[in-house]
Amino acid sequence: MKEHIAWALTITFLSLYAIGCSQDMTPVNNGDITLPSGFKIDVYAPNVKNARGMTLGTNGTLFVGSRSEGKVYAVVDTDNDHKADTTYTIAEGYNMPVGVAFKDGDLYFSAIDKIYKLVDIEQHLTDPPAPVLITDQY
Repeated sequence: MKEHIAWALTITFLSLYAIGCSQDMTPVNNGDITLPSGFKIDVYAPNVKNARGMTLGTNGTLFVGSRSEGKVYAVVDTDNDHKADTTYTIAEGYNMPVGVAFKDGDLYFSAIDKIYKLVDIEQHLTDPPAPVLITDQY
């Protein structure tokens, strides 16, 4: 079994290496970040400060936890141009809500020693429900 895994990893690595070598990999310097040619970097949501954890909702909403801001954001690209059109603050006043996870329509977020849930959040971005405390046993 271990031999099969080793061969699969070797073949995958060689395939990725061959794909990478077949393209022009001349680096492009964009400020402090160097990218391979053909790649582009841009700011998606300039209104989101101190972003940390991110997760996508079922409808394409990007949920972002912040560190020092103490906020959880919902970011929406309504015209599909790969730029945020609207940013909602859906929770605030929390201690480093950096961890975010989306499951069955609900958003879960951590705040140091607690975990909260925002029920059916994508249907309530303009009027988010009060976060429900899931646990404070951490």
